[in-house]
Order: sequence, then C-alpha cells, then structure tokens
Amino acid sequence: MNKYSIRYYSRTPAALARRTEQQTFPLPWWIFNYPDLPNYELKIVLGDHVKKTDNINLHTGLNITADMKADSEEEARDISKNYVETLLNLISFSTLTYCDAAILVSIISITDKETHPFSHYVYPFSEQEIIIQLSIIDEPTFGTIFEAYDKSSYQPRTLRALTWLRKGIGEENPVDQFISYWTGLEVIKHVLSPEKMNTDKEWEEVEKIFKNRLHRQDFKEIKQAGRNGLLHGFRVLDNEFVREIGNYVEPIRKTLIFCIGSVLELEDNTISTIANKTPRRIKQMPWTVLKGNLENSPRDFNELIRNYPTLDAETVNKQFSISQAGNLAVKFELTQRFHGTSGVKWKLTETQVWGEKDSGIQQLTLDKVHVDKAKKLS
Repeated sequence: MNKYSIRYYSRTPAALARRTEQQTFPLPWWIFNYPDLPNYELKIVLGDHVKKTDNINLHTGLNITADMKADSEEEARDISKNYVETLLNLISFSTLTYCDAAILVSIISITDKETHPFSHYVYPFSEQEIIIQLSIIDEPTFGTIFEAYDKSSYQPRTLRALTWLRKGIGEENPVDQFISYWTGLEVIKHVLSPEKMNTDKEWEEVEKIFKNRLHRQDFKEIKQAGRNGLLHGFRVLDNEFVREIGNYVEPIRKTLIFCIGSVLELEDNTISTIANKTPRRIKQMPWTVLKGNLENSPRDFNELIRNYPTLDAETVNKQFSISQAGNLAVKFELTQRFHGTSGVKWKLTETQVWGEKDSGIQQLTLDKVHVDKAKKLS
C-alpha cells in the first residue's frame, strides 16, 4: 500500500482557537486516530485555517488533513473524504454551527525516494473571508461526542441524521430548515424504536422526547402540518403557511438534537447545552447601501428593462485590526462605477453600512467612496 497525506478545507465559523490566539504560529491542532481501520492506519489532524490580511490572521475555516495508507490515490481520496465529512458533522452537532462541505486542497504521495508527487487544487473564484463571530469548539464536549459516536452501534443512521442537522443549520429559509430537520427525525426514529418500524407507533419515542424535553404537547399538530401538509403537499405553501412552518423550526431542531443525543447516550446536560445554542451559519459579509438619484431614466417599463441602469461596486483598501479582547475592526473604501444609456445620470447622495449583529465586528467604517468614470450601455 502507498502512503498519502490529503488536505481538505471547510469554510465555517467553527474554530479551535479564538482570534487573539490565532495571531501566533503554530496554530493549535487536534489529532484523531481510527484504530478500527488498521489496514489504512488513518489519522486526521484538525486545525484552524487563517488568511494573512493586513498584518493580522483572519479566520476562514478549518483545515482537515488525513494521513493514511491506500492502494491508490483514488481510494485514499474516497475514504478520507467520508471520514472528514463525518468529523465536520460532529463539529456542527457539538457547536450548532454550519460547516461547508470539505473541498480538496492538496495530495502528497509519500515515497521512499527524494521526491514526493504533490498535487494542489486551486479555486480562484471562491470567497474566503469570513466576517462573523467565531464559534469555538469546546474540546471536552467534542471529545465526549466523538467517543460516543465512535462506540455507537447505530453509526449509519446517526450519521445521516447528523448530515440533515448540519444541512438545516446552513439553510436560511425556514421551510428548508424544517424539511432538513424533519428528514433527520425520519431517519433517527427507527433507531429509537426499531420494533415499531412501519407501524402506527413508530413516532412514539420521538413524541415522548418532544413532550418530556421541550415540555410541549403539540407534536401531532406539527407532524400533521409539516409531514403531511408540507412534505406531502397537502397544503398550499402560501405566506401564512410559511410563517406557521417557521414557528416549528426551533422545536423540531431541538427534538432532533435530543434524539441524536439519546441514541449516542450522551448525558442530559450535554444534550441540553447543545440544543439551547443559537445556530450559526455563514452569512454575507457586512454590506453597503448606495443611495442617490437617477436623472433622465426611462419611465416606460419596456424601455427601462432593455437598458436597466446598474452599479459596479468593489471594496478596496480593507484594513483589519483585532483588539486585545479579540474584537475585529474593519475600515475600507468603496469604488463605484455607473452604467447607463446616454443621457441617464447617477448622483450619489448617501451611503449606509450594515451588518449582522453576530458578525463579530466591533467597528465597521466606510472611509471613502471613489467614483470611477461612468460607462454607457450600448
């Protein structure tokens, strides 16, 4: 068998170290061994990935490096990817934070010779900066979850339920969140009561967890609306129904977490701590709104749509800094260029800077707005 070192990257706010700790190399890492795969001698190293930006290290996600033996590079990629995604599922579960699917960064073929074949994968159009409050992985909690999953007799179904939980955390739309979490319940319910599978009582254990842990009595109503009304299409997905489904997202997410925790035989306080976390997903960077006036713009819609005026705006000269408390400050400039037909003019009157409350930024400053020469549409 040949030996390979394979590195993956996952874009995520989840981190091993806080921002202040990420400013000094070497960064911390965790090592996971897989003795149940003796032929492959697999071990995986987990660490933070940072990007050098304006003399500070800015967190962009996680590096996951697999070291293993395999008969071929293809086999090494396939096996390592499965275990890396499982690790990311467990991270998402323990932190309630979304992790992007792992992308392949590089492969080193370890040989007995002086040279080692090395392949590096480049993704030039991917946005790497993550301007968001970091979600620190609690090492004792994660260690407990990793060990519980490693010893579980129900790994296949638990893994699928974890995957749906992770997907739901990453969704913005409440309907998509609900569908993901409910699908996770559909998977895990067979582990909770295998003897009742495909019977009228197959949901009893899930409903019992819903009542006892969330202290709610409306599981049947949610099941009727979500499973039959939404998934099977028996209700029209109008605004009222969307709002109703939105109210069910949190209790169904928590129920899924309690069900997974029960299957993994985690302690009650560990499951409760996870269930009560606020989900964290990757969001858009802080944004700027440019307001102004158009002169001589067509009033007729058909004429307007043929030559719709547009603005190109680019953030330039970004300057990042981190306080001793670990808070991030960002100062930047903006270059904007107007595109319109001859005679149509644009005059900037106001700029607004916005961001999410959990962006992790203590101060966000728009320093200047540069106006490039206007370009006319043909």
